[in-house]
Amino acid sequence: MLYNYESQNLIYKILSVEDAPRILDFYHSNRDIFEPYEPDKPDNFYSLEYQTTMAKLEYENFLRGKSARFWISRKSQPSILIGCVSFNNIVKGSFLYCTIGYKIHKSHQGIGYATEAVEYLTGRMFADGGLHRIEAYIHPDNHASIALVEKCGFQFDGIAKDYVYMKGSWTDHLRYTLISP
Repeated sequence: MLYNYESQNLIYKILSVEDAPRILDFYHSNRDIFEPYEPDKPDNFYSLEYQTTMAKLEYENFLRGKSARFWISRKSQPSILIGCVSFNNIVKGSFLYCTIGYKIHKSHQGIGYATEAVEYLTGRMFADGGLHRIEAYIHPDNHASIALVEKCGFQFDGIAKDYVYMKGSWTDHLRYTLISP
């Protein structure tokens, strides 16, 4: 996998610690729309210290082939982060799979950027990362996310019972799968 990619409208980059202020701004600006569908965050999640530590860990995990979080910007405004697509729990050997997560800034939703990013980067994970299977786990109330993965060719694969602990209880998630063409 490469550190940087470009599709028709977007740039994708693996970021490092010097980008932590931009990452923090992205998360802080979108806190209201992301949190209903995500596990509870540590108390210091919205701090520069936490985001700097996470940027360092994510960069190291990318180098180890364990995960890849590609931060997204538009070609017309490359310094502004509009989202990210992450590939986590990358497993090689006989499995060749990972899980996917994605976020798009609330001011850039409904434009097609999420579709462009997910389609392009899953293709790169199959071609450059050598993966066979990518799974998405989605909160059942997150209708926009369900529509996105279905549009990108993911198939409903079942319900992951008590998949994640969030908001004080274990929550089922829908599992969607994309297999390498």
